[in-house]
Amino acid sequence: LVAIAIGWYAAKVSIRPGASDMSFGYRRAEIVGALANGCFLLAVVCIISLQAVERLVGLEGRREETLAANALIMVGVGGAGLAITLGGMCMFGGHGHSHGGKSCG
Repeated sequence: LVAIAIGWYAAKVSIRPGASDMSFGYRRAEIVGALANGCFLLAVVCIISLQAVERLVGLEGRREETLAANALIMVGVGGAGLAITLGGMCMFGGHGHSHGGKSCG
């Protein structure tokens, strides 16, 4: 949620008009916001990857009930992450960069 809040704020700031000391206005705020968002998401990916490796290494002594309970938690967290991502896409307008007239695929 922090990354989405940073992106939202950067998008709001980037539409401010230019001034004599800022000929481009605040358009660079969107780029800085995207950089902060990307760094935050990369940190989250690293933390999740490290925890996944730790869990995979320590699976031998676990009972099936514990593994099933953890699976339900993981599905719930994954669903919440998908909902947050789709909400962010709706908030920021989805897939909005130019390819010079070419398709994404």
